[in-house]
Amino acid sequence: MSDQSNSDDTPKKQLEVSGSGTGGRKRTAVGAGDGGEGDAPKEFPGGSEYPSFEILPRVVICEPNELVRAGMRRMIPFCNVIGEATEGTQARELIRMLQPDLVITEIEIDGFDGVELCSQIRDLSSRSAILISTHSYNATKFFHRVMRNGANGVYLKRTGRLELVRAVSDVLNHRDYCDETISRLLKQHPSQINSLDEGLTEREIDVLIRLDLRNREIADELGIQLQKVENVIFSILKKLNTETRTQAALKAVNVGFKLIPVMPSRNNITGTTEDEEMAWAHAEAALKEGD
Repeated sequence: MSDQSNSDDTPKKQLEVSGSGTGGRKRTAVGAGDGGEGDAPKEFPGGSEYPSFEILPRVVICEPNELVRAGMRRMIPFCNVIGEATEGTQARELIRMLQPDLVITEIEIDGFDGVELCSQIRDLSSRSAILISTHSYNATKFFHRVMRNGANGVYLKRTGRLELVRAVSDVLNHRDYCDETISRLLKQHPSQINSLDEGLTEREIDVLIRLDLRNREIADELGIQLQKVENVIFSILKKLNTETRTQAALKAVNVGFKLIPVMPSRNNITGTTEDEEMAWAHAEAALKEGD
């Protein structure tokens, strides 16, 4: 999508949208910090902590949890939430009918695999930005797959309002977004862990930190052939002087690597994960702020 010059000094980026009530008009969007250092974005009436848009971006939220959906609505008052879905078929129909500027969707949504849903959103509404909203386990397990299938960013629900505002602003301004926690886990490097620098290649590290997954899952996530994964694991075992993948994984962990996907810790009484409890707490706080 092309940039459009403006009479003022603040750079603005085009967001082309078609659908109900838009008439196919072009919209300019300015996100927080978009103008660079010293260039303040225009303020949304609710406060300077929000990005500003000449026309409120139209958003569809696909999220099975009612509390989280309600909290998200309150967290992004600079957007117009025009539709909500709790399962895949409903999500597809809303996106097809409404042609939103942005789709915020969970990876785990009834009826569709989240990776497949990203591809279908691209077919249904090619102009819609896609922000995955999920938990640490799914974010670290499916990141590359959802990004390859059309997502523009991955947001962790446990991080709350400020990070959601940043994520929404980035993807609407055509910038890929990834939570910093996820970025650090995906970009582990042996130069940071000298005791295990055995000449491992970048590809070998990508596979090493995913040894908790099955070979087919590693191949799907990294977008490589299954035979390639098997060959890389053989090379890892040889370089680390280990006989099994379990031994290799333990050696990696002992010197500071973190295996992904990140396994969630659960409340012993309720069985819910820490990520879920944090997401609910942020949603409840957002709803109380609006009362």
